[in-house]
Amino acid sequence: MSRRTIAGGLAIAAALTITALPATAEQRTVRFPSAKFPLGARPVPTKTMTAVTQGIDLYDVQAGSATDGYTLTVLMPSGRDYGMQHTAEAKAAEVEAAGETPSVQKVVRPGVADAPSQTVYMVRVGMWPLKDKKKAEKAAKKLKEAGLKVKVDYLGDDGLKTTGPWSAKVVMVDSRVFRGSYAASLGRSVAKRETVSSMVKAGKALVGVNGGFFNIHTSKALRGEPVGASVVGGRLLSEALPGRSAVVLKGRTAKITELRTDVTAVSQDGTKVEVNGVNRAATTDELVLYTEEWGAKTPSGGTDAVLDANGKVVGLRASGAAVAAGTRVLHGNGLAADWINEHAWQDWTVKIVTKVVDLRTKRALKLTPPTCTSSPAAWGWSATAR
Repeated sequence: MSRRTIAGGLAIAAALTITALPATAEQRTVRFPSAKFPLGARPVPTKTMTAVTQGIDLYDVQAGSATDGYTLTVLMPSGRDYGMQHTAEAKAAEVEAAGETPSVQKVVRPGVADAPSQTVYMVRVGMWPLKDKKKAEKAAKKLKEAGLKVKVDYLGDDGLKTTGPWSAKVVMVDSRVFRGSYAASLGRSVAKRETVSSMVKAGKALVGVNGGFFNIHTSKALRGEPVGASVVGGRLLSEALPGRSAVVLKGRTAKITELRTDVTAVSQDGTKVEVNGVNRAATTDELVLYTEEWGAKTPSGGTDAVLDANGKVVGLRASGAAVAAGTRVLHGNGLAADWINEHAWQDWTVKIVTKVVDLRTKRALKLTPPTCTSSPAAWGWSATAR
């Protein structure tokens, strides 16, 4: 897939903005990728094209056919649909006691940048074709009546080999014709999830595509939090994670690279300390910076130092309150709370030093308003017409 080709669907973490200007060059079509899409069996995928504006084409790609069906997945005591082998085998014994025949399925979850590979086990019951979903639901009800927690799963969603069907949207931008620029957005707040369509509407955009990964392992109220670097309008809103790629946008340029973020708090007394995170849930002994874009309360059970635009401590408080407009909050718990109490006194200055480094060029990015980054699985943009 070329750098001019971005594919995506629903975005909940970020979007990118493209500002449209009149085309000054002769329009030349960027061809759809010639490489075969590994989607399903023959016939080959079908695609239809819609011209969005000069230099931007939208393709609707349909591929594959449904041969997968439904099964029942038995939930573990943790509430998850997987567990360790001994837990799964114990749960399978409960299914047998309820009069059904279970299978214990071994699943190897591949390692990613911020999590190692893991072998887990699932307990599954039965198999029904697509047309018999109601039969699967009836079987699930029977197991629930026996005291088991189960859910009906479509096998095509397992992330394993499947025949589809797939429905993909592919946006292609010809930079020789399209004269706009790119930017990222996290929507109305960092903490809350939001659809691409609402972000596109708010930005008066032409095109919007998926943003980065978001954290599904935190509380529901905070699941918009990006997993990886996010810079919007030159402001760091989420720290980088080692091994995760990022797209760096500035004006009409876009490149994919790897980033490192370094955030340091420097007290008026000269003491320095690492800030462990930006706009995310804090763990024990962590110091986390919250900006006004956070859109949620700081965690409870710690200490907050409220900083004005110049880094002056304008308030010290027990944590668990919102971040007011025009302020940032340095939050700490445990040892980090001790640092705040010792080095962030009322009316003192605590300078927040932020550095974002491109690990491929070994150079720091200039965090000016045109600079944006997003950690992409699929990454997104919106385009604002003038």
